[in-house]
Amino acid sequence: MNESTNKAIIDVYLECNQTYKNVDLIQNVFLKVYLLKEDFLIDLVQRKKLKHYIAKMLYNSNIDELRKKSKEVLTESFADTPEVLYNEIDIPLNKLPFLYAEILNMYSQLGTYRAVAKKTNINVSAVYKYVQIAKQEIKKLI
Repeated sequence: MNESTNKAIIDVYLECNQTYKNVDLIQNVFLKVYLLKEDFLIDLVQRKKLKHYIAKMLYNSNIDELRKKSKEVLTESFADTPEVLYNEIDIPLNKLPFLYAEILNMYSQLGTYRAVAKKTNINVSAVYKYVQIAKQEIKKLI
């Protein structure tokens, strides 16, 4: 990596250390930055977009951390729930048509309609429709 690119990265790093409190997040993002292709980094520096690119990476990483923490909080809050309640809430996925059950299952795992559409090569609007129909069918069965 050339010296000017390295200096630009270090300058942005120092600025981020003064702005953001989460040092681990900053270090993780800058490790990812150093793993990027050198040509890409040089291009960012020349176009004066390096700071914006790193800010976007920090934002996305921060959102990912918040999602992980919220999932942990949710699972911890349900940890004390009596097992009886789990038995009472029996979601009848096996009573749904196979396609609806699979699409709903993938949606619950992947989190977005686009991710399901990309994985299955089904149109996003069709995935949305399948999930909505599956939800309606489950409400009828419960």
